[in-house]
Amino acid sequence: MFYLLSGLEDKKWWQRLVDLERAIERGQIQEAHGAYRDVFRCLVERGCCDLTQIAAEDLLGCNSDGGRDLGSGALLTDSLNCALSLDIECLISAINRDWDELLAAITDRPIPSLQGVGSGTMSPEVGQLSACIKEADSIGVIRLLESIYRKIGLGRFAQHHAFVWQQDFIALPRVETDDSNILFDVDDQLDRLVSNTEALLTGSFSQDVLLYGPRGTGKSTAIRGLLKQFAGQGLRMVEVRREHLNDLTSILSQLAHHPQRFVVFLDDLSFEKGEVGYRNLKSLIEGGLERRPINVRFYATSNRRHLIRENFTDRPDPLDDDVNRWDSHNENLSLADRFGLTITFPNQTQHSYVRIVEQLAAQEGVLEPHLTKKAIRYADWGNGYSGRTARQFIDSLKIHLND
Repeated sequence: MFYLLSGLEDKKWWQRLVDLERAIERGQIQEAHGAYRDVFRCLVERGCCDLTQIAAEDLLGCNSDGGRDLGSGALLTDSLNCALSLDIECLISAINRDWDELLAAITDRPIPSLQGVGSGTMSPEVGQLSACIKEADSIGVIRLLESIYRKIGLGRFAQHHAFVWQQDFIALPRVETDDSNILFDVDDQLDRLVSNTEALLTGSFSQDVLLYGPRGTGKSTAIRGLLKQFAGQGLRMVEVRREHLNDLTSILSQLAHHPQRFVVFLDDLSFEKGEVGYRNLKSLIEGGLERRPINVRFYATSNRRHLIRENFTDRPDPLDDDVNRWDSHNENLSLADRFGLTITFPNQTQHSYVRIVEQLAAQEGVLEPHLTKKAIRYADWGNGYSGRTARQFIDSLKIHLND
């Protein structure tokens, strides 16, 4: 068992590999077959080509004590260095054994090899680490792990780019970012959003961002598209829904210790009159005693410029000397004012709407006679000119084509 790489001990493939070794040593043929079968199935389920790949992936993905110590940048004590070396040597020894030959030696049944099981598709980091493991280069593995951990971190944030908060960070393996290239007539808005994100990634001064505009104008699409552009540079995105805003303090404290840069995505943010759920967010953006992590920024979208619903009757009469009414009014404005950068997305014109329809149709191979005429009629009879309406129109055509 491992001294520091505790995260690997919880992996089923490793547990069954240990069981396989014991069963072979004891000549327990049935138990050995069962353990070998389970290891094989783990490779198939993960799409890994062999044991070195699954080990490399889990070394990068597991949130172990050894990984955190190695990636911290601090010098390890002699004792920790010794423990980590022993763990890596133990792993390399187990991975590089000819398990199919060892099992075949105690049985006459055909044994499928643990090599070439899956497609073998892997990231450059996994490929480099796999090569070191195959070469039995324990020092090389440790040095490479140290370099990778410091660059991209470890655990879930090294493996995935997007998450939704549900009392924990739930990874989203697939994120819709392909529609980001169909945003028209908002070049200035996108440039400001991208520039702020680049500043966040480089550690320069960056701000929290509020994207304001009518529904369907591309606000959420613009934010999601940042992942496609910047995930390779260390950008990660965490969507936090309104019912979880009280968890923001905990979320920020957990993100602060990771090397990546995080956008906390607050989609369709707005509050009804009398709600108080925004106060924690307001304090975190600006005004609380605790310093904000420099690697986290809030990006919010809203159909309301001031985020909190307000009636004309709520606005104080300029001639009214009731100070309390002005206090309430200023409170309603204070949340939106905390966002350092407000980007306004305008209503879509008919021209830009038609361009979005044409782009989507070309991307998805939809051939429809009189496309423009039908798209305009669909918008006029439905939800008006917007990117969302364009998407709905194309989807309706696809459904018809599949009938």
